[in-house]
Amino acid sequence: MKKILTLIPYLLPVLLMLTGWQFRQSHIPNDTELANISIPGFDKSTTENGMWKFENDDALIYIKPAVKAFQGSHDPRICWSGSGYEFTKIKKIKIGATDIYTAILTKGNDELHTAWWFDNGEIKTIDEWQWRWTTLSGKSGFRLVNVTTAEQTDLLDLAEKIMDVAF
Repeated sequence: MKKILTLIPYLLPVLLMLTGWQFRQSHIPNDTELANISIPGFDKSTTENGMWKFENDDALIYIKPAVKAFQGSHDPRICWSGSGYEFTKIKKIKIGATDIYTAILTKGNDELHTAWWFDNGEIKTIDEWQWRWTTLSGKSGFRLVNVTTAEQTDLLDLAEKIMDVAF
């Protein structure tokens, strides 16, 4: 029995990896924290998995709920791919002093332009380690902001405007 007890610190991480417990997507609900946020010219709704969705005829903006530092980040490369889109030309660009990711989404003849970053209302980043470490340090959780438009020039203009909104 004593031998088994000494093995627990070594077996616990293995058990967690095998069960997938750390990958469960529990999140901090957006409902209360973002209830008063609006973006002029956009209709707002909530998806069934807790994302805020802002849309108009020209653009789509998702604000995905904050997750814990050890969970998945709702990466748009996974979400959009699950909807049948292929990511191409992924690159890092700067808007002002902030780095963001941009990419082209294609599905058949459709082509969309998308950008994303993490935002906790104070810090905007694409650095996974920064948002995870900041969250572990007790700061407010980071939401993934994903902006998508039909035209690249519209994307960059809209992303810059959205960065002024505190999420």
